[in-house]
Amino acid sequence: MVHFSGRDAGNSAFDTENIHCITETSDGEMYFGTMDGLYRLNDPYGNPKITRYQYQSHDSLSLSNNLVVTVFEDKNGQIWVGTIGGGLNLFDRSSEKFRRFGEKEGLPENTIRSIFSDTQNRIWISTNLGIARLNPDDLSIKAFRSNVIQNVGEFLHGSVTIDAEGFLY
Repeated sequence: MVHFSGRDAGNSAFDTENIHCITETSDGEMYFGTMDGLYRLNDPYGNPKITRYQYQSHDSLSLSNNLVVTVFEDKNGQIWVGTIGGGLNLFDRSSEKFRRFGEKEGLPENTIRSIFSDTQNRIWISTNLGIARLNPDDLSIKAFRSNVIQNVGEFLHGSVTIDAEGFLY
């Protein structure tokens, strides 16, 4: 077990009281979704280093919104970041830049509630107004809206699961 506070690694700005989600990647990095952006913790068991990523109005390759509520690593090791109001982001770890996906790219709306992948490695995104499927090969998005989905109201954070037969709920 590792005990870590925001003051470790010389970053007193890391507010541990406002964490919405924590994701550990297959290579041991940790990502924290907060009300103040995305935090990346490299080498948490050795020499930890924290990097904060935030929305920058002048930079279209920055995080789309600071309210990060879900972080997901897909089977290819790509990091997907969901925000409240800023849509979906694909984080490029080497360049430390983000590619943004929102309503213009085909999402039902820009409040992301959950990110998940199915057995075919397609990325599923739940929003307040429906769900969307993203093809990781060409980054195309197909939104699913129906009267049934719209009458449900808001989806909750983390409101997704897959059963043994591969059905997504």
